[in-house]
Amino acid sequence: MHEHAYLIVIYNESVFESSTFKSLLELLKKRPHSAVVYLWDNSPTPQHQVSEFDLIRSCDIKYLYHGINEKLSIVYNRVIELALVDNCKFISILDQDSVLPLDFKDKVDAIENPKLIVPTVYSSSNGLMISPRYQKYNYLTNSCMIRPIDISKVEGSLASNEFFAVGSGMTISRTLWDTGIRFNESLSFYGVDTEFCNDYAKKFNSFNIIKCNFQHDASGDNNEDFEKLKWRLSRYFEHWNFSLVKKLGWNVFLAKMYISFFKTFLLAKSYAKKNLVNKFIKL
Repeated sequence: MHEHAYLIVIYNESVFESSTFKSLLELLKKRPHSAVVYLWDNSPTPQHQVSEFDLIRSCDIKYLYHGINEKLSIVYNRVIELALVDNCKFISILDQDSVLPLDFKDKVDAIENPKLIVPTVYSSSNGLMISPRYQKYNYLTNSCMIRPIDISKVEGSLASNEFFAVGSGMTISRTLWDTGIRFNESLSFYGVDTEFCNDYAKKFNSFNIIKCNFQHDASGDNNEDFEKLKWRLSRYFEHWNFSLVKKLGWNVFLAKMYISFFKTFLLAKSYAKKNLVNKFIKL
């Protein structure tokens, strides 16, 4: 039995090089508590052997590798179920590019009757707060109007209508999971946290927020190659397709054709731009 479960999803990186894992170990050193870390490896080849974690005493580590790049929605749902079997009270979702503040656990424990707990998350590149926030979508254009939160006026909970929070740092209580809310497994990457927040807001009027300096790398890979761009766009438009069908009631075929046009245009534009830049570099 463990008090708190932490999920870290890694991809093509040793967890020992992960800023998330390093900061979690520091947190456990300062604030010892019964913790289990579910390390889900989504890499094409395993990054670890189970025996590598034998010398870590501050937490129990369960290494999970299945040989595929699994949908994040499925990873989250499966691991949370595993954590609940272990009688964990809280499950915190993390990725490999975040830094947990040392007061994270204390602030989680200070909340009375918690359901969904969201930390204040700041971009590690520009220092701006990126989560939580409010946003209103235009599903037709796949754009949204963002309303930032004045953190100085936050007391401990916020209205949930139209709120958004990034997945990394999101902490789910057993009480919330027992209500039946799940991550939508139609989505794999983009939109997983968005739709969870939307579904949460349909059931609850507010969510818990903790003020802390949770750092997250939201900069993305500016030097991605063309293949990675295609993968990212396919996941990005997956959520747009979901929104057109589920939110606007579009026909599945029409939504697919509509999005294919934009995807083709963006890929052609990116391909031409990269080739033009390479041509000038060679000159």
